[in-house]
Amino acid sequence: MRSKSLIRSAVLAAAILIVARPETALGQKSKCGPAAELTGHLGLVANVFTATDSGFVGIRTQLGIAIPPPGAVQEVVTDSRTCNQLLGATRKAIRDLYGGGRDNPFNDSTFGFFRVGDYYVSLQLPAAPTGGIVVSGRVEFLIFRVSDQSFVGRLLA
Repeated sequence: MRSKSLIRSAVLAAAILIVARPETALGQKSKCGPAAELTGHLGLVANVFTATDSGFVGIRTQLGIAIPPPGAVQEVVTDSRTCNQLLGATRKAIRDLYGGGRDNPFNDSTFGFFRVGDYYVSLQLPAAPTGGIVVSGRVEFLIFRVSDQSFVGRLLA
């Protein structure tokens, strides 16, 4: 029950608003996501890995993620090769978690990619009815190791 409480805390801990061009996630081509817009939210993503006083501490512990050392890399991924690899890893993780059917919750989404320390984050950016992208409230983070882009787990923020 404590882990549900931690997840609930994490769900309530973050709200992100991003406006960007529409694309579809699983049909997303070799794009790195809306880097200019994502850069403004890097601090919020990094906070998931660095905060010592939030609901993220318990979830990080469950996933075996240590706080990155001071000066660790914190960036929006813009290298197209890395983005393509992360998109492939994201697609695989989504199929493993949700299946590949039409009712997959990621079918109408696109992704932005971040690096924080030894981890990549694939951030779901659901399409807004206006054609932009809005992320607020509950946000799905898919986390991968930088070393081999293996799936570590998911986090709801």
